[in-house]
Amino acid sequence: MQSRFVVPFVVLLAVVGNTACSTAHGHFESTLQVGTAPHVTINCPTGSVLVRGGSPGTVVVDADYTVTAIGASNILERWDKHPPISSGGSTVTIGTAEASSSSPLRHLKFHYQIVVPSDAEVSTNIGVGDAKVSGLESRLKINAGAGKVDLSEFSGEGTINSGVGHITADHFSGKLKIHTGTGGLHVRANQMKEGVIDLETGAGNVEISDLRGGLKLHTGTGSVKVSGSPASDWSIEDGTGSIEVSMAEKAAFNLKAECGAGNVSIAHPLTTVAAQSGRHVEGKVNGGGPNVTLKVGAGNITIN
Repeated sequence: MQSRFVVPFVVLLAVVGNTACSTAHGHFESTLQVGTAPHVTINCPTGSVLVRGGSPGTVVVDADYTVTAIGASNILERWDKHPPISSGGSTVTIGTAEASSSSPLRHLKFHYQIVVPSDAEVSTNIGVGDAKVSGLESRLKINAGAGKVDLSEFSGEGTINSGVGHITADHFSGKLKIHTGTGGLHVRANQMKEGVIDLETGAGNVEISDLRGGLKLHTGTGSVKVSGSPASDWSIEDGTGSIEVSMAEKAAFNLKAECGAGNVSIAHPLTTVAAQSGRHVEGKVNGGGPNVTLKVGAGNITIN
């Protein structure tokens, strides 16, 4: 009895799966007029987002999307007629964060290319996929579930929250706060003399170069490399890994370096020594200056 029913049922599933599910591709574009310093929100559950700064007064949206679902053409027609864009005054919302099991969005993958005024305040929310932002001069917030985040040519205040993925910030000046669960971080500051970089990661390697401003960094596991000359305090804590700091030749700072299991080595002469051993070095370099505090639970600390 069971064999007579199981075989037709399996065949029926195969037929339905092969004939009813299809893929369709769509595209929409729009140019919106906005006022000074507009607020732009971008929601993309799956896909990619590219945002760059442009001329004042307009927001330009160019989007490709793919639908893979039963009745893909019907879903495509719906989004062709009603693209997910709304605006009012100086507020623009692109996409929607809704992606429940009953929503057609769960079948969609969007690829946005968006040009906003350089003074726009931008908030980007992406579930799975990559985000790339460049040329902005105001406030920025990026929330990414899984995927790469690339920020470049940015001056202002930025916040990046990422679950899993590599984060790169290139030629940044201003204030930057980054929190990531797992993934590497690479920040190249643009001769920043003011502002603070605040970084926290659970696991991943961190590299920061050309830093002149302040730094607060905490990582659970991974290596840390920082180069520059502190104009304000630096604080670096690493649970398991190594810390390597490369200072400018004439950099002046107050150093406190400690490791639980490992060694501390310094290439700069200490003009004032408060403590010096294999695991603990404390004193002034070139007469002292901003505080540079380095702590690692298990690993070595090197100051070049």
